[in-house]
Amino acid sequence: MSQDRVKPTEETLDPEDWVSMRALGHRMVDDMLTYLQNIRSEPSGLATQKAIEDICVPLTQEGDGEERVYEVFQKSILPYCFPITRPRFWGVVAGTGSPYGMLTEMLRAGMNGAQEALSSESYVHKQVINWIKEMIGFPEEAGGVLVSGGSEANFTGLAVARNAKAEVDMKAKGVQGLPRRMTLYCSDETHHCLERSVELLGLG
Repeated sequence: MSQDRVKPTEETLDPEDWVSMRALGHRMVDDMLTYLQNIRSEPSGLATQKAIEDICVPLTQEGDGEERVYEVFQKSILPYCFPITRPRFWGVVAGTGSPYGMLTEMLRAGMNGAQEALSSESYVHKQVINWIKEMIGFPEEAGGVLVSGGSEANFTGLAVARNAKAEVDMKAKGVQGLPRRMTLYCSDETHHCLERSVELLGLG
């Protein structure tokens, strides 16, 4: 029996038909590359009532299948996505909105590695940080971390600043052990993610 069509004998996340899975994957990549290639002329707008109804469906015991799910994506999700990948949507940085970023996300998700296991991509992570340190003139012993976006970057930066400026061991005593309240100074134009970060860090 071909390995492309094997009926699983136990619970698995593998598709029953790898041929169909491969064809769907190729179609998805082609469709998304076409979308990005033509994005300058693509219309954008809020989701229609029909699109919302296609997305907000009742829970069922049986799934609709990958073909039906992709059909809903094409008709009711992709046409109404927030248009930050369009060239005239200035002021927002979202690196994975590029063709290379999209394909890289696919590779990363397919590998599904783990930092704890010292998987190969963890060394890529470290090397990129080393390159950045070299570019901006940081010392070799400096550390860093790659995060998903600006909100997480600000949260991480504030956590580092809090721990560095606290007069107690934050890991051992937490904010309850601070001898005095810490204060963050910022302008009225500061991004709202900083307010959320301060709340999550327990600074109030």
